[in-house]
Amino acid sequence: MSASRTERLLNLLIALLNTTYGLRRSELRDKVYHDSTSTDVAFGRMFERDKGELRHFGFDVETVTDKGWGSDDPATTRYRIGKESNRLPDVSLTPAECTVLILAAQLWEHAALGSAAVNAVRKLQASGGLVDAELPAGVQPRIRPAGQAFEDLVAAMHAQHPVTFSYLAGSTGKEEERLVEPWGLGSRFGQWYLVARDRTRGDKRFFRLSRLTSAVTVLEKESFTPPADFNMRAELAGLAELPVRTAVVDVQSGRLHGLRTRALPDPVPEAGAGLPDAGRDRLSVPYRDAETLAEELASYGPRVRVVSPPELLTSVRRRLAAAAGFASAPVPPVDVPAAFSAVSPAGAAPGAAANAPQRTSWPGCCSWYRSWSTTRASTSAKWRRNSESPARSWKRTCGS
Repeated sequence: MSASRTERLLNLLIALLNTTYGLRRSELRDKVYHDSTSTDVAFGRMFERDKGELRHFGFDVETVTDKGWGSDDPATTRYRIGKESNRLPDVSLTPAECTVLILAAQLWEHAALGSAAVNAVRKLQASGGLVDAELPAGVQPRIRPAGQAFEDLVAAMHAQHPVTFSYLAGSTGKEEERLVEPWGLGSRFGQWYLVARDRTRGDKRFFRLSRLTSAVTVLEKESFTPPADFNMRAELAGLAELPVRTAVVDVQSGRLHGLRTRALPDPVPEAGAGLPDAGRDRLSVPYRDAETLAEELASYGPRVRVVSPPELLTSVRRRLAAAAGFASAPVPPVDVPAAFSAVSPAGAAPGAAANAPQRTSWPGCCSWYRSWSTTRASTSAKWRRNSESPARSWKRTCGS
């Protein structure tokens, strides 16, 4: 459909939606089409085609006919689109459906779509679409957000830009640089997967987001076209669930009760591992994805030690080394222009700027600094005037 035809249909739609009594064909021809050159027959055919297009899009174009009062008052035909006939029905949800929606909103509360989920629930509550629903006791849905990589991949997928990232290959256990065309993102068995075309290998590949070991770089100067018949649900349905494996860890006594509840009742003996150190308990924890478990274990710090398998130990060490490197890295210097340096406003007590917190006085945004300096100068003056009883004066000045 050409741009001119799209504009004409939109103008006709807006005109028919915003009339109560309807518009005659002559009024539409003059005010909407601005047509004064074509014949009545040609305009009539174009108008009928446009009405058919609007009906095809789901808009019911009503025809209202006035029969007139007599021979000197001929019948007239008007056109309009009834607003009520094109509105969606009010949302009516059962208590069970309301419970599912609230749980789904809580699921995304701390993830990338948290704000959108909260806004959607707030709109439903304002319109009365959510009835009072009782959430199951002790049920708190959680989703493991994929971090910044998730948002970068979603943006690249919608803009149809290829991306690059480092990926820990499951077959070799080595980090590899990948250049892919992101087709879709989805969750399966608690894991986020990216389905993309690997340009290096020239074929479709599945990438588990937990195995990404670097930030996602979006190549904004390049583009691609995804397959027209791509279906993310069908792709995810063909994935097999990861097998259950067992990790052996030593945990400090009396710590990490959440990890203990998931451990097997009887620890699996590990050949050549020896006995745990004093003050530690040996646990056997089932898992499916080593990277997901490594992220959890690394967050526990020295309270847990990985005994086996080696790939889990390597993943935990890699995360701890990255955290230590980030913490020990020097803070990058910030160059503040001389015009924006902190200054002491007129009337402030001497030395107020030196004793103030290190905050830059940006032009037009220094009300906080002026308020702080004025309060400090006033307090110092009252202190000097009441030097005979400093404690009583300070209490009275600070309101305590």
